[in-house]
Amino acid sequence: MRATILAGLCVTATTTAFAAEPQVPYPDGYRDWHHVKSMVIEEGHPLHSAFGGIHHIYANDKALKGYRSANFPDGAVIVFDLLDASTADNAISEGQRKVLGVMHKDAQKFASTGGWGF
Repeated sequence: MRATILAGLCVTATTTAFAAEPQVPYPDGYRDWHHVKSMVIEEGHPLHSAFGGIHHIYANDKALKGYRSANFPDGAVIVFDLLDASTADNAISEGQRKVLGVMHKDAQKFASTGGWGF
């Protein structure tokens, strides 16, 4: 269930990021954070046209606590990294980056979007 919620948040965050100027900073060194999940969306999936490729999700310490407790505190940051995927020799490899989406929890600053900035 958490994975489904996370996927929905990431899709929303990424879609919102395309529609407006970024309201949150892109963090340096996010690939050194906690790696929450990876997945591949392949052709045939309903989101493939917009989000096909390899997805990696990273969380800072506060966001990791939120994943564990289902209550994300202010200061939680989640990074959604989407890359092209190529298949060769029975292996899937990362290609160029397609989207780098960032979600930042600040209940006061982003009250109109459930406390999350994108």
